[in-house]
Amino acid sequence: MDSNFDTFKEFYKSLMKKDGWSKVEGLYSKMPSDQPLTVSRDTPLHVAIHMGCEDIAQEILYNCMVHNRALLKKTNALGDTVLHEAAAVGMKELAKKILDDRELGLLTMKNNLGETPLFRAAYCGQKEMFTFLADQVETSEVPYHLSRKDSLNVLHVTIRAEFFDLAFLIAERYPCLRRKKDNTGMIGLQILSTNPAAFKSGSKHGLLSRLIYNCIPSENYDDDAGGRHERGLISRAARRKIQKSTERLVPPSQNSHARGWPMISKIYNEKKKHESAFRLAQLLIEDDVSWEIRMSKQDSTGKISVAPDRADIPITISDDDNDDRERIKGGASQMQQLKFYEVNEDDEDDEEDSCCKTKKEGGSSTSTSGKTEGKETSPPHNPPTALLIATSRGIVEIVKEILRVYPQAVEHVSDKGQNILHVAIKYRQLEIFRLVGEMEFQMSRLVWRIDDYNYTILHHVGVMKYYTGSNKPGPALQLQEEWRWFKRVKLMIPPHYELHRSPYKDKTETAGELFHRTHKKLHKEAQDWMKRTSESCSAIAVLIATVAFAAAYTVPGGSNQKTGFPILLDEPFFLFFTIMDVLSLASSLTSVVMFLSILTSPFELRDFYHPLPQKLIMAFTFLFFSVFNTMMAFAVTIVLIIRLRNQWTTSIVYSVAFLPVCVFALLQLPLYRALVETTKWTVIAVIRALSPSYAGRSWLNI
Repeated sequence: MDSNFDTFKEFYKSLMKKDGWSKVEGLYSKMPSDQPLTVSRDTPLHVAIHMGCEDIAQEILYNCMVHNRALLKKTNALGDTVLHEAAAVGMKELAKKILDDRELGLLTMKNNLGETPLFRAAYCGQKEMFTFLADQVETSEVPYHLSRKDSLNVLHVTIRAEFFDLAFLIAERYPCLRRKKDNTGMIGLQILSTNPAAFKSGSKHGLLSRLIYNCIPSENYDDDAGGRHERGLISRAARRKIQKSTERLVPPSQNSHARGWPMISKIYNEKKKHESAFRLAQLLIEDDVSWEIRMSKQDSTGKISVAPDRADIPITISDDDNDDRERIKGGASQMQQLKFYEVNEDDEDDEEDSCCKTKKEGGSSTSTSGKTEGKETSPPHNPPTALLIATSRGIVEIVKEILRVYPQAVEHVSDKGQNILHVAIKYRQLEIFRLVGEMEFQMSRLVWRIDDYNYTILHHVGVMKYYTGSNKPGPALQLQEEWRWFKRVKLMIPPHYELHRSPYKDKTETAGELFHRTHKKLHKEAQDWMKRTSESCSAIAVLIATVAFAAAYTVPGGSNQKTGFPILLDEPFFLFFTIMDVLSLASSLTSVVMFLSILTSPFELRDFYHPLPQKLIMAFTFLFFSVFNTMMAFAVTIVLIIRLRNQWTTSIVYSVAFLPVCVFALLQLPLYRALVETTKWTVIAVIRALSPSYAGRSWLNI
């Protein structure tokens, strides 16, 4: 036993070192060919294959065919045969030899998970191996190979593993899989819609990486896919022109070298993944009709409640055009209707996430319509459609493609009575919100929709359960972004919808009241952040003002004792020093005044929309300007006193002098950039407001 153990150990080490057959042959001949080597009960052939030693595996396979053919069907602890292992690592030539030697029965053998070698090849992303094995399978046996015990099929697993090129091949070769559901009730397009990182819209790039991304040529896909590329967002001819232009920047001969650089290689692979995922989405969308199902049986469009708190008879405003709509008569029935959908929640913690929660594996999930007095819950529901999933995850490419192929899908309603606008607002997906708003479509039906929680689209701005924080630095700017959402949605809805009251505990509240209630925590954080920032920056501004004031009396070179005039008064740089010092003192004091103005503000919730952010950007601008002027004055002082004549020494002095300015600018750049962006949107809003094309859609200007 000890000698066998030592032989197994040496054999395993030789495979790890990728030693050739000449070194391994002696060890292999000393041990039983069917003896398990690992805890997974792998035979020597199993181990040689999954370690990638193809030459050794070929020799062991030949030996097995001659002396022990039964070993080919021997499985390990996972139920995998040697063909499973070859399929997993992509040893196509080895698989050919196995199947050419009348061992086709191995094709139909399943492991413990119910996976055939064909399924295993797809699971591991082996595209060539999958194609080869698929060609060996009889047409009548295809369904047997494409799924496993847990109801997952090859399309599901390749999408989840992000093997999008292989998934595209599978979806094209086996169209029947496009509408097959997995163990959570989701089809392939829905699974793809849960992965925003697979698309460009879900990836964040800096300035340099974005430039590299745009310069990298797109992949050349085959153009025999039924003209899908021509029906895409960019035609085939346009893509070829773009590719030729980018290839001038990155010639094909240099692509292989460029991809070897870590940063470019990473961006190249990312862009390739994005293009593959979008191409797959285009194919799957062609067969997607899930948006045709109206999941909500309620139709509360135009029905609002403007009853004050504790009113006995709420007022109902209904559309006269829909005669077949069920009308609620009397105050008692209206309140009963509202109580059924009442969401007894604290910051919306009890509302079900209708765009993320799906059936659990092996069972089903139950959606809660909200806690009521009788604790009623809604029946189990299907997963949300790909359109609403992509909307909640912010995948603009999928949403845009679905609406391009099926424009009428924009009216799809979920089982919660929510349309695409409800979901986009609830998850703060601004690009999709604007995409829907810019469609040539009558928006009234979307805007007037009241969901099964009795929420208008304006109420969903107040829902914070799905709020993950914006990309704005600091709570104050995040609160301002929330205010902008409230303003832009408020401009969309009819005026009387602002008075609509949704149930909350033992009372009702308007969208504005809901917004104020749910943003209390963010409001408190914004107040504290604004105070701390203003106090810290005002202290710095006071120090700079002190230095600038002192510098005005201790001029470079000193003063003439007889006349009192500066000794270096006639020097050309002295005037420059004087200007810089005056500007530094003036800008620092102005900055102090601005920060004091912020500290003495009442910090009301509405103040975070414009007044406070605008004061903060002005204060920061003056502070930065004062730092810049102070360092310029310092550099000029050095030049005046030391009398530097050499150009290189002067350059060194200026470089050192500007170091604090650069450090300050780099550290505060994200915050300052976000503040400037708020001003930019204000300017854009004014320009768009004056443009006739945006006159009817002023909410797009915010």
